[in-house]
Amino acid sequence: MHGAQRMKTMSKDLFSVLAEWHPDGDFTEEDLWDAIAEVNDVDVSEIMDRDLAEFI
Repeated sequence: MHGAQRMKTMSKDLFSVLAEWHPDGDFTEEDLWDAIAEVNDVDVSEIMDRDLAEFI
């Protein structure tokens, strides 16, 4: 997949995970990192030190 297409697909998956885990829309930054890790199939400790803007 090309860059913009990949990010669009990942974002959709990220938002789906967040909606499933936090249907009220109330989540913390830690929750967001957990969801990003879930979408990317990695442990959160592998990505949490990176810039959040890379993922959203």
